[in-house]
Amino acid sequence: SLLGGVKEVVGKNRRESYSGEALVRHEQEEAERLIEESLRAMRLSAADLPRMAKSAVEKGLIAWQIQAQTTLSQRWIADRLYMGVPSNVGTYTRQAFASRTPRATALRSELVE
Repeated sequence: SLLGGVKEVVGKNRRESYSGEALVRHEQEEAERLIEESLRAMRLSAADLPRMAKSAVEKGLIAWQIQAQTTLSQRWIADRLYMGVPSNVGTYTRQAFASRTPRATALRSELVE
């Protein structure tokens, strides 16, 4: 399929070599993979996201991973993770990294490894 071909080519080459719709699709797929892996590591499911606080440490850490590894907008991240206003994504991410609770510390160490 065309999508399969794009995945294969984009997967082999640097992200900077692509633009437009193919890049957006690739970035979204990468973000979805990061979300899935992170939720699994946190022993959560996608169904938990809407029920969690917008500023939940878990959401902040997942948002950080997406920002670090993709070029997706804060709007996309806020919408996908149910974080409310896009301009708060950076604040929630910083708060997640600043939190010294045992849960936050454990999650950070597990995700960053």
